Amino acid sequence: IGDIELLLDQKASLSIIAMKDCSLVLLPITEKDSLFKDALFLYHLSRNLAQNLYKQSITTTANVLYSVKERLATF
Repeated sequence: IGDIELLLDQKASLSIIAMKDCSLVLLPITEKDSLFKDALFLYHLSRNLAQNLYKQSITTTANVLYSVKERLATF
């Protein structure tokens, strides 16, 4: 579950493909209300959302301004 799925209480809309063997850790969230009352948890959650939004903004700007050749070169 991701930060957006946690906040919106919805199922994940993306799938993840592992390129090599990995481990999965499942943490049950039974006391979601207590998490939302924890200021430190909300701080880290909002900070992570802000960082992801910032990265997405930069990527989107690059995709709009660059030619296809330049976008391929960034990979």
